[in-house]
Amino acid sequence: MLVHAADVGEREGARWLLESVLVAKQAGRGCFERLQHLWLDAGYQGKEWLAWVESALGWTVEIVRKPRRWVWCPADVEPPPMPAFTVLKRRSRGRKDLRLAGHLPAFE
Repeated sequence: MLVHAADVGEREGARWLLESVLVAKQAGRGCFERLQHLWLDAGYQGKEWLAWVESALGWTVEIVRKPRRWVWCPADVEPPPMPAFTVLKRRSRGRKDLRLAGHLPAFE
């Protein structure tokens, strides 16, 4: 677990955390050996950061995006109804897995 100031961005805070994972992997401590893919929200997008995760840790990264809320329709066509709630696949799966493994607090 890593606690940092509120003015630290998601990518920077995640990089601090993942750098400690990288050091542990290089030291042969065997942490997160089975982890191969990360699903992240849009706060983590950025070519340099994603490239660092993929090259340094060897993990693939996928940004899970929210569905578009607005659509363009011709004036004479009724727009499709917007669902009240949309399930985003895999968005918080990593947090749940880390919480169950004891790496994140249960109150997040």
